[in-house]
Amino acid sequence: MGRKIGPAVGMLLVVLSASVLAIPLCDYSSARSELTDLQLSFSYNYHNDPYGFGEFDISAGHLKVGYSTLFDSPLFGYDYSVSGDTTISVLELSTYRIDAQGSVKWFLEQDGEANAVRPTFVFAGLSTGATSGAERLSISALLGVGTGRFTDVTPLAKAVRIDEILHTHGSLTAHLADVDLLSLARGIDNIDAYSSRAELLSVIEREILFSSGVVVDQGLDATDLAAIEAILDDDRLARYCGGDVRLGLEYELVDPAHGPNDLLATLSTKYAFTTTPSSQFLISAAVSGAYNIRQANRIEFTASYNYLASEMYSLAVSYDYLREQFLSFDGNIGDPTATHDITINLNITPTSNTLVTMSIRLCHEEHYTEWCGDVSLSIGLDFF
Repeated sequence: MGRKIGPAVGMLLVVLSASVLAIPLCDYSSARSELTDLQLSFSYNYHNDPYGFGEFDISAGHLKVGYSTLFDSPLFGYDYSVSGDTTISVLELSTYRIDAQGSVKWFLEQDGEANAVRPTFVFAGLSTGATSGAERLSISALLGVGTGRFTDVTPLAKAVRIDEILHTHGSLTAHLADVDLLSLARGIDNIDAYSSRAELLSVIEREILFSSGVVVDQGLDATDLAAIEAILDDDRLARYCGGDVRLGLEYELVDPAHGPNDLLATLSTKYAFTTTPSSQFLISAAVSGAYNIRQANRIEFTASYNYLASEMYSLAVSYDYLREQFLSFDGNIGDPTATHDITINLNITPTSNTLVTMSIRLCHEEHYTEWCGDVSLSIGLDFF
């Protein structure tokens, strides 16, 4: 037993040492960061009771869509997002909720300070929403200050992935040094500066990899170059780090219940983190309310984790929480409403033209007596 444990501990120490010496992905800095994310989940279940008991019939579904874009440059940035959550039912009342928001921000630092770790900015934006229980849209204007910045670390993530693949193929005698990884990441980051993909591959092969001194004497073969090109085109490797904190005022331009236009204070934060090219963690939270925030408020929290286990398996987990409490027109404090939504998606691609997705959704609302649960399995084939 001792002889088996010794080598295992040694291998573990080597792996840990390698992870410590590797460049942390979040240390990479890019002058411009542009990130886009699209999420879609759908489930539907129909069952007709064969004995004619209508209360046992089932006809219900759930559709959830989320799209967001974020852009940061040294002097300004913008972001916008749209999310929709719809419960479809033929036998009962269908419900929906749609939210959209966008903002523009201007960094206060001069050019020499644009890469500050915690830069300060001012922002302005609009938000709107619609729910099945409201009489009309809600529209609000936002204005405030914030600090922080997001950074696109995808180039370094792809550089590390290229290093891992080539080393696994045996085309590198050792892993690339930190300076060579950074050179490779900069080349990927400036992909628009090359006239063609072939030119970029040539620069990567001859000017970066061969100059590192760890390429085998035979050089890279067609399989290596194809693997590099596949990594460059792989959108699943998009990774970003950083975050921001915002404090501002939100003025209600249109009240969905024809009530008074409120002035709200808002506090929000977003944070993104990644340690390997295979994973991405994102968390966001927001609190808003009027002067009597303890009686009327809105709290939002979202956390998501994505993991690319291999070319065949990927996992996505998300959790959404929303709590709202309002004052009625007669001044009474309304009961708070809270919703929880957990989604787990496992994607399997056994072949290049086959996609198998297993989804699990758990949800809970204020009037539920227990958690809802949906499990769906879908298979997609591309024959041509």
